[in-house]
Amino acid sequence: MASLRTSLALALVAALAPLSVAHAQQPVFGVHVAGPTRASASVGVWLGEDPRHDAASGAVLLVEPGLRGGRASIGYAYALRGGFGSFVTARATALRTWRSAGPPHTYAGGEVQVLPLLAVGPRLGAFVPTRGPRRMLWILDVGLGL
Repeated sequence: MASLRTSLALALVAALAPLSVAHAQQPVFGVHVAGPTRASASVGVWLGEDPRHDAASGAVLLVEPGLRGGRASIGYAYALRGGFGSFVTARATALRTWRSAGPPHTYAGGEVQVLPLLAVGPRLGAFVPTRGPRRMLWILDVGLGL
C-alpha cells in the first residue's frame, strides 16, 4: 500500500510540473465505452501549452461518471505532431464501481490512452483493489475526446 501511495504521489508531482509554465487552461471532454463502467463521460481541464498546437503538453485533471462506476484522474497529456486530434495521455486513476454484481469496489491504478486520429482511440488501465485481495484488474476500452 505504501508503494502505491508513493507511486500516486510521484504521478501527481509529474503531472503538476507543467503548471509552472502553464500557458493554457482548456476544458476537455470525452466519452468511453466498455470496461466496468459500461459507458461514461469525462469532463476536466488541460493545464499547459495550448493543446491545439503540435507537440503541446500539459497536465489533465478529469472526473468521469459512468453507468456502473466512475473515475477521477490526474495525468499528463501530449499532443502529437501532425495535428488531427492526435494525443497520448498517461494518468493516475481512482476507480469506483457500483450497480454491478456484488458490492461496490474501489481501485487505484494507472491508464494510458492513445488517440491516434481525430481524438479516437483505445485506453488501457491496470488497477488493484484498495481493499481485499490484490488481484490486478485490466481494463481496455475505447474513447473519443471532444
